[in-house]
Amino acid sequence: PGIHQHLSSPVFTLFLVAVDEIKSLDALHINLRIHIFASMLRIVTHIEELLLEHDCVILPGFGGFVLQTVPSVYDQDNHRFIPMRKEAMFNSTLRHTDGLLCGSYMQRYGVDYAKARLMLEEDIDEMSRVLE
Repeated sequence: PGIHQHLSSPVFTLFLVAVDEIKSLDALHINLRIHIFASMLRIVTHIEELLLEHDCVILPGFGGFVLQTVPSVYDQDNHRFIPMRKEAMFNSTLRHTDGLLCGSYMQRYGVDYAKARLMLEEDIDEMSRVLE
Protein backbone atom coordinates (compact mmCIF):
# COMPACT_ATOMS: atom_id res chain seq x y z
CA PRO A 1 0.00 0.00 0.00
CA GLY A 2 1.23 3.43 -0.92
CA ILE A 3 1.01 6.65 1.02
CA HIS A 4 -1.95 7.79 -1.09
CA GLN A 5 -4.00 4.92 0.27
CA HIS A 6 -3.05 5.88 3.80
CA LEU A 7 -4.01 9.48 3.21
CA SER A 8 -7.45 8.50 1.96
CA SER A 9 -8.24 6.22 4.90
CA PRO A 10 -10.74 7.56 7.48
CA VAL A 11 -8.12 7.61 10.23
CA PHE A 12 -5.77 9.84 8.28
CA THR A 13 -8.50 12.10 6.98
CA LEU A 14 -9.38 12.91 10.58
CA PHE A 15 -5.73 13.31 11.53
CA LEU A 16 -4.93 15.62 8.63
CA VAL A 17 -7.80 17.89 9.60
CA ALA A 18 -6.30 18.10 13.09
CA VAL A 19 -2.87 18.94 11.62
CA ASP A 20 -4.32 21.93 9.75
CA GLU A 21 -5.50 23.31 13.08
CA ILE A 22 -1.99 23.24 14.65
CA LYS A 23 0.05 25.08 12.03
CA SER A 24 0.89 27.84 14.49
CA LEU A 25 2.14 25.57 17.30
CA ASP A 26 5.73 25.59 18.49
CA ALA A 27 8.32 22.95 17.48
CA LEU A 28 7.72 20.77 20.54
CA HIS A 29 4.03 20.36 19.72
CA ILE A 30 4.77 19.78 16.05
CA ASN A 31 7.29 17.06 16.92
CA LEU A 32 4.64 15.45 19.13
CA ARG A 33 2.16 15.48 16.23
CA ILE A 34 4.78 13.94 13.92
CA HIS A 35 5.34 11.17 16.48
CA ILE A 36 1.58 10.53 16.67
CA PHE A 37 1.37 10.49 12.86
CA ALA A 38 4.21 7.94 12.67
CA SER A 39 2.46 5.70 15.22
CA MET A 40 -0.80 5.90 13.31
CA LEU A 41 0.94 5.26 10.02
CA ARG A 42 2.50 2.17 11.56
CA ILE A 43 -0.78 0.67 12.75
CA VAL A 44 -2.73 1.63 9.61
CA THR A 45 -0.08 -0.03 7.44
CA HIS A 46 -0.44 -3.26 9.42
CA ILE A 47 -4.25 -3.14 9.20
CA GLU A 48 -4.18 -2.58 5.44
CA GLU A 49 -1.71 -5.40 4.85
CA LEU A 50 -3.64 -7.84 7.04
CA LEU A 51 -6.96 -7.01 5.34
CA LEU A 52 -5.43 -8.12 2.04
CA GLU A 53 -5.27 -11.65 3.46
CA HIS A 54 -7.98 -11.74 6.16
CA ASP A 55 -11.62 -10.67 6.31
CA CYS A 56 -11.35 -9.33 9.85
CA VAL A 57 -8.64 -7.52 11.82
CA ILE A 58 -9.24 -6.63 15.46
CA LEU A 59 -7.61 -3.78 17.35
CA PRO A 60 -7.66 -5.19 20.89
CA GLY A 61 -9.88 -3.18 23.20
CA PHE A 62 -10.89 -0.81 20.38
CA GLY A 63 -12.87 -2.66 17.70
CA GLY A 64 -12.41 -4.53 14.47
CA PHE A 65 -12.43 -3.95 10.74
CA VAL A 66 -14.55 -6.48 8.88
CA LEU A 67 -14.53 -6.85 5.10
CA GLN A 68 -17.88 -7.40 3.43
CA THR A 69 -18.24 -8.44 -0.17
CA VAL A 70 -20.52 -6.18 -2.18
CA PRO A 71 -21.81 -7.94 -5.31
CA SER A 72 -21.46 -6.46 -8.76
CA VAL A 73 -24.41 -4.43 -9.99
CA TYR A 74 -25.54 -2.85 -13.21
CA ASP A 75 -26.00 0.93 -13.02
CA GLN A 76 -28.90 1.49 -15.42
CA ASP A 77 -28.67 5.28 -15.28
CA ASN A 78 -25.05 5.29 -16.50
CA HIS A 79 -25.21 2.02 -18.47
CA ARG A 80 -22.25 0.44 -16.77
CA PHE A 81 -21.37 -2.45 -14.51
CA ILE A 82 -19.94 -1.76 -11.09
CA PRO A 83 -17.66 -4.70 -10.27
CA MET A 84 -17.79 -6.76 -7.11
CA ARG A 85 -15.76 -5.16 -4.35
CA LYS A 86 -15.00 -5.41 -0.67
CA GLU A 87 -15.85 -2.69 1.80
CA ALA A 88 -14.34 -2.36 5.26
CA MET A 89 -16.83 -1.84 8.06
CA PHE A 90 -15.86 -0.99 11.62
CA ASN A 91 -17.42 -3.00 14.44
CA SER A 92 -16.77 -1.57 17.91
CA THR A 93 -18.04 -4.74 19.64
CA LEU A 94 -15.11 -6.82 18.34
CA ARG A 95 -12.71 -6.03 21.16
CA HIS A 96 -10.94 -9.31 21.97
CA THR A 97 -7.66 -9.88 20.15
CA ASP A 98 -7.45 -12.28 17.25
CA GLY A 99 -3.64 -12.13 17.42
CA LEU A 100 -3.20 -10.93 13.84
CA LEU A 101 -1.90 -7.44 14.59
CA CYS A 102 0.37 -8.65 17.37
CA GLY A 103 1.78 -11.35 15.09
CA SER A 104 2.32 -8.78 12.35
CA TYR A 105 4.22 -6.51 14.77
CA MET A 106 6.34 -9.46 15.97
CA GLN A 107 7.30 -10.39 12.43
CA ARG A 108 7.92 -6.85 11.15
CA TYR A 109 9.91 -5.54 14.12
CA GLY A 110 11.59 -8.77 15.26
CA VAL A 111 10.24 -8.52 18.81
CA ASP A 112 8.69 -11.02 21.19
CA TYR A 113 4.97 -11.22 21.97
CA ALA A 114 5.15 -9.03 25.08
CA LYS A 115 6.98 -6.21 23.26
CA ALA A 116 4.70 -6.45 20.21
CA ARG A 117 1.62 -6.27 22.41
CA LEU A 118 3.02 -3.21 24.23
CA MET A 119 3.79 -1.46 20.91
CA LEU A 120 0.30 -2.27 19.64
CA GLU A 121 -1.36 -0.98 22.82
CA GLU A 122 0.62 2.27 22.57
CA ASP A 123 -0.40 2.72 18.92
CA ILE A 124 -4.08 2.05 19.69
CA ASP A 125 -3.96 4.50 22.62
CA GLU A 126 -2.42 7.19 20.38
CA MET A 127 -5.04 6.59 17.70
CA SER A 128 -7.83 6.80 20.29
CA ARG A 129 -6.50 10.12 21.60
CA VAL A 130 -6.27 11.60 18.11
CA LEU A 131 -9.79 10.48 17.20
CA GLU A 132 -11.36 11.98 20.36
